[in-house]
Amino acid sequence: DAGDVAFGEANPETFFESYCPAPSKDQLAPLNLPEDTETNLGMLVVVSFHAGSPTANLRAPLLLDLEQRLGVQAVQMNKSFDTRAPLFSGRGAQK
Repeated sequence: DAGDVAFGEANPETFFESYCPAPSKDQLAPLNLPEDTETNLGMLVVVSFHAGSPTANLRAPLLLDLEQRLGVQAVQMNKSFDTRAPLFSGRGAQK
């Protein structure tokens, strides 16, 4: 059922200290940021009320420009990051 799942956003640094995705210039282009401007990093969190503990999608980080209220999801093509990293175990930042 659709009511069994909830989505949220969290700062990955809170859960995965070594997490460091590398978005391409093309992925950042929709934000129209000046060169060397930092974005806020987020991750999609999925909570399944049927399956249990929440997981984070580290393969597709959210890059946010809070000032302009814009964001993009930058899929990491190298597959070195987990799509269902356990949120509270501290593991899963990189395979």
